[in-house]
Amino acid sequence: MARIIWFCWSLWLPLLAGARPPVLVLPAADTALRVWPYAELLEDPTQRLSLQEVMAQQQPSAFSSTVGRSTQLGFSPADYWLRFRVRNDDVGSDRSWVLHIVYFFANQLTLYLVDETTGLVQERHTGEGTPMSAWDMPYQEGALQLKLHPHRTYTAFLRLAGNNSKSFIPMIRERPVYHNFIQWGTYWLAIYEGILLFSIVIQLIFFGFTKERNFILYALYILAIAFTVVQSGNGLPGEVYFWPDNDWLNRNGMVLSTAFFTSFGLTFYANGLKLRIYSRSLFWIFCGLEFFVLLLTALVLLDIVTINATQYTMVSALSFLILILLSSLVSLVRGFKPARYYLLATLSFLISLIILSLWHQGLIRIDFLTSYCIPIGNLSELVFFTLALADDYRRTQRHERESQQQLIETLREQNEQITEALLNGQTLERQRVAADLHDNLGTTLSSLNWTLQAIDTRKLSETERTVYQHLTQQVNQAYTDVRLLSHNLLPAELEKRGLPTALQLLFSKLNRNKAIAFTLDLPQPPPRYDRQTEFEVYSICLELANNILKHAQATRATIALTDHNGQLLLAVSDNGVGLAPADEPGKGLQNVQARVTALGGTWAVESEPGQGTVHRITVPVRTEARVA
Repeated sequence: MARIIWFCWSLWLPLLAGARPPVLVLPAADTALRVWPYAELLEDPTQRLSLQEVMAQQQPSAFSSTVGRSTQLGFSPADYWLRFRVRNDDVGSDRSWVLHIVYFFANQLTLYLVDETTGLVQERHTGEGTPMSAWDMPYQEGALQLKLHPHRTYTAFLRLAGNNSKSFIPMIRERPVYHNFIQWGTYWLAIYEGILLFSIVIQLIFFGFTKERNFILYALYILAIAFTVVQSGNGLPGEVYFWPDNDWLNRNGMVLSTAFFTSFGLTFYANGLKLRIYSRSLFWIFCGLEFFVLLLTALVLLDIVTINATQYTMVSALSFLILILLSSLVSLVRGFKPARYYLLATLSFLISLIILSLWHQGLIRIDFLTSYCIPIGNLSELVFFTLALADDYRRTQRHERESQQQLIETLREQNEQITEALLNGQTLERQRVAADLHDNLGTTLSSLNWTLQAIDTRKLSETERTVYQHLTQQVNQAYTDVRLLSHNLLPAELEKRGLPTALQLLFSKLNRNKAIAFTLDLPQPPPRYDRQTEFEVYSICLELANNILKHAQATRATIALTDHNGQLLLAVSDNGVGLAPADEPGKGLQNVQARVTALGGTWAVESEPGQGTVHRITVPVRTEARVA
């Protein structure tokens, strides 16, 4: 709120007598004018000088020129008085002006505008606002109204007070231009905050689906950035909209936001850069810095330690950036490819800080991009972080797939070894059983046959002779069956020449029995398959042939073997009595089912009473089949 204070001409005369700065004439065009090159600066180490005392300073050295001097006045506890002269030569009375203090750091800003013609003084303070329609601009912008009558020269005294860092860029804008500038800045900041909040939601969704810790840490880091913007950002400050009456948060907001930003940032970077793997020493440095920041923050909040908030923020940010750059380079050099995105993210934020510093020094002109270089740098960070997380997630998924594939391959090899060992064991057992049948039971039956041959049938009665003949036939049949079983249980041809040849030999022996005519249909040229397939299929054929011989009452049987598109097709048919629907599968058919299952195949049976039976078996075979 403006207040007009009348001063005695006796207070104004000393000022007129001393050296005064050049007059800044406001242009007719709508533009922004830098005040700094036209101003003079007075340092007040006592923090006690009043306006009257400042105006009474007559020594030429009291006020020093700002030409060549930085707008960053440092962390001195002294107050500073900025003096400049301004005149509005526009005859239009409808134009109004605003002294816009950009990026200022000070506890208090006070403007005294002295009319050199009348001696009237206008006094303005930050926080009073600059009315535009029905709302006031937030005081963080440092907007102070300038009521300038046409063709009058004014001397302005701007006082920066407080123990904090003092930095500011004073500019004069026409009020509508300023309002438009701030309004666009407010829209931009709202979009910026919206992007941050949207990014947080997206990261939480990703975390819900993937359970990757990187996403939740990234969400916390973005939340810390959002809190920093709310606490100190232009247009939507926390002190105006979120906690206007909370003195504790207003006083400690910068310390809290720095602690959150540094702590969550260090945790996110340490996890994202995989420092536990690529540099454990840097990881422990991260932990130490994070612990120090949290401890110092706690001491400040408990009023045990007094610290300059701005200096604390700058030192923390600088240490943070240097450590992140070093860690990104180390992880990248040691083979972690996503570290390049973390490096680019850090560099983008560092570049935004450099642009801000150059702007403060007056080395680059002010525009929208320079005014909002920090949010733009943060958004660039978000883009690179997203690329880093996506790249890391893809690498993790690829590594998991490769590990899973290696595990599957290992299990497959182990399964093959187990199958091979089982097959070897079955082979040895079959060899042993075949040898026992041939050597023991075969020998016993042969001896029994020779003993029966030694009996003089002439001394036997007719009934005894009939029994003798039946007994002799049974012994001979048993001996033949044992020989056939021992030879076919594991024929040597199966190992040496493969399945087709072994089947040819088997059914040539079976065709010696004139009761059933077996027909064998084999592919040409006869292929070779892996040992397990040949062993199991041979056993299936032997079992089905034995079932035909014992139960089918058939006169013809056909065994057809074909190889088509990596599938081995076996069809065994007969013209026997068929299978009754109520028949339970015997032990032999159960063995067939077990062998088909072991090969990963299928088995279908077509049978009608009196119409014979067809067995259709399909099993996969290895593509590396070889021709015998």
